[in-house]
Amino acid sequence: MSATPRHDEPAPARPMESALSISRGHNRNPSATKLRWCTPPGLYGFENQRVGGFGLDAAAEPTTALCESYLSPARFDCLTTPWAARCQRNRHGKLWAWFNPPWGPRHTACPFGCASKVCIKRGWHHLDTFVGTGAFTRRAIVQAETLTGVVVLVPTAPDTSWWRELFTASTDVRLLPRIAFCDADTGIAAASPPGGGCTLFELRHGSPLSARRVHLADEFGRDSHEQGTSG
Repeated sequence: MSATPRHDEPAPARPMESALSISRGHNRNPSATKLRWCTPPGLYGFENQRVGGFGLDAAAEPTTALCESYLSPARFDCLTTPWAARCQRNRHGKLWAWFNPPWGPRHTACPFGCASKVCIKRGWHHLDTFVGTGAFTRRAIVQAETLTGVVVLVPTAPDTSWWRELFTASTDVRLLPRIAFCDADTGIAAASPPGGGCTLFELRHGSPLSARRVHLADEFGRDSHEQGTSG
């Protein structure tokens, strides 16, 4: 594994590099709509009850926000706004944030008249710039230090540096099976991320990483089998 990654604050992003720009960054990609999905309500409902209520949806749109307080490119960008300043306390007086960030590799917008062989071969261009999933997950790791905790939902991708960074920073890891995400426009459950499976990471401020637990869970995040792991 490469050297330990830095978890310092990422540089402020331009507006088009914000949380949901991925949904606009592949406008000529036939599979673009597969990158813009909302959290399954059953999964969120179980997690919301488990932590006593989330006070912030850290990556949302006005029409899909799961909490009264939320961060979105058009409102407060999650990459630049302090999460604790927007997070509301739950019924236990705790500050918990829910985070289902956009997924995808980093890319830059293609220039006007792009004649890249890669673009020509695949048949579409990047219309916007996207900072990549890692920028969002590293932001969650940093912001968790200012809250009670953050629950992060991402595709299971242990071959990526951002997934391994989340694993290293988390006190609780739940491996979920294939789950159906909801279309951001229709609300209908219709698709799964590439590879199918997802992971729930719990970033809890002040909890020792030596107590990390790894579980197999069902599509709602409920434990189905517990596994041990070295801290």
